[in-house]
Amino acid sequence: MDKYLIIKELDSLNDNLSSLGKCVDLLYNIQKSQGPLVEVVTILKFEKPILYPYIKARFENNPVFKMLFEVTFEYEHAKNSLKNK
Repeated sequence: MDKYLIIKELDSLNDNLSSLGKCVDLLYNIQKSQGPLVEVVTILKFEKPILYPYIKARFENNPVFKMLFEVTFEYEHAKNSLKNK
């Protein structure tokens, strides 16, 4: 996925449980394209604080994604990195 599409999809997510399915699809699509998962998860953590725990719980049994939710990454760096890819 290219950066423009990722940013567009992130912006379209509502910060509530109704966006869970769309967010899960987005993360899987980014994974398939070997995109910036750490940056996107970091942005979700800061910009979607209501949705974020639901996403984290959804991936609790997926070792690859579970690890992503344990990584600490600076929010501003994640935003800048995504804009510059």
